[in-house]
Amino acid sequence: MTPFPRPRNAGFRLLDVIGRCGLLSGLKLCVDAGDDASFASGQVWSDVSGQSNHFNLGTTNGVDATDPTFTGTAGRRSSGEYFALDGGDYFTLAGANPVVLRDMHKAGAKGSIIAMVWPGSFAANQGIIGTSAANTTNHGFEIRLPTNGKPNLVTRSGGGVPINQTAAQSTTAAAWNFVGLSFDEAGGATASAWQVNAATQAFNGAATSPSASDATYPTQIGASGNGATIMQASSRVAFVAVWDVAVGPGALSALFDAVRGRFAL
Repeated sequence: MTPFPRPRNAGFRLLDVIGRCGLLSGLKLCVDAGDDASFASGQVWSDVSGQSNHFNLGTTNGVDATDPTFTGTAGRRSSGEYFALDGGDYFTLAGANPVVLRDMHKAGAKGSIIAMVWPGSFAANQGIIGTSAANTTNHGFEIRLPTNGKPNLVTRSGGGVPINQTAAQSTTAAAWNFVGLSFDEAGGATASAWQVNAATQAFNGAATSPSASDATYPTQIGASGNGATIMQASSRVAFVAVWDVAVGPGALSALFDAVRGRFAL
């Protein structure tokens, strides 16, 4: 049996795909707009990993101008189920940061993050997920899309930027894109990896003078924390998953292959 089976299927929940790939161990967050157990209605995007890392739509669990808009039919599990972002929308973690996101910017950090995103444009830097508010005076991290469309991991240390790693492969504006990161700060030259659609790229995740302080802000999706570098108008988010282990490039590639059918990639 291969360690990472590669079904190219539409119509599966992300959680089921993760299980079929043998990657449930270490899973700390899984939110999926196509899974009605994750979202059917209301003000919370529910974590189906079993870890209860739920996200509020917008800043709070009340209705306000920062709320993303659900599009599609709850539970249909297609590319038509997603949250639309208008250039002022994002999600905010409802509780305390799980350890992996609290510590992603620290020495020895390990973790993995995947997201299916549709950037409306590359008009400005935009955060896919983060805790730092994209400010060097803070502590934390962000995975963002700069104006060149190439996913970028940045960590902040209360005055410095210990890590600034950019993928070689660009995403595409006004289209679905799979962005995956497997990260092992202390693992060496090829221990970390990007997966940008079908392209896999190893890199050295070593940090220079990383922070020992906890992340400054609660994790946000569609921004970099504290409502900073919000994803551009006409953007979309379909799913996000986070592990507290570095799943490795083979797993990232398998996950992409397993979800690409749902999004016609």
